[in-house]
Amino acid sequence: MLWGSITAYGVGDLCWVEETMDSEYYVSILRDKVVNNLEWFKEHYGMDPNKFIFQHDNAAIHMARRVQDYLKEANIKVLRWPANSLDLNPIELVWAYIKQRLDDYSTIAKDLEELFKRVEDIWNSLPNDYLPSLYEALPGKMRMLVRTKGLHSHLKSTNVVGRKNKE
Repeated sequence: MLWGSITAYGVGDLCWVEETMDSEYYVSILRDKVVNNLEWFKEHYGMDPNKFIFQHDNAAIHMARRVQDYLKEANIKVLRWPANSLDLNPIELVWAYIKQRLDDYSTIAKDLEELFKRVEDIWNSLPNDYLPSLYEALPGKMRMLVRTKGLHSHLKSTNVVGRKNKE
C-alpha cells in the first residue's frame, strides 16, 4: 500500500506502507509526512501553514478516535468530505494516472522495491499543470453533484494527462 500527499501546487511525500495500517501507524504518517512538513510546503510552494486544510476521505482508519484526537492536538483543520466521493478526490485521479504510466514500462518490475521506485519516479515527475487542473475542476464537479443530487459527476475532463476521460 502507498500513502501520498498532494497539494494544488505540487506533490508532497510518498511512502510505502510496509505494515498493517492501524490508527497509530496512520498518526505516525500524519505526524512525519504532514505536520512536520508544513514548513517545507511553505518554503517550496508558498503555502501558509495557518491556512492549511487537510483532506482525507472517510475511511475507517481516518475516522478513528486516535486519529481524530491527534488532528485536534496538532491543530490541523480537516475538510469535511462526503463518503464515497472518489470522483471528487483529486488523489484518486493521481493514482489512476500513475497506474496508466506504469503500463508504459516494457518490463514488469522484478520486485516491490523496483515497483515503488517506478511509482516514485512518476510521482515526482507529474506535469506542472496536472495537480492545479485537478483542483480547478473541483467546483464544477461539486456543482454537478448538487444538480444530480449526489450522482457521480459526468463532466468532460482531461484530468488524466494526455488521455480524455469518458463522459
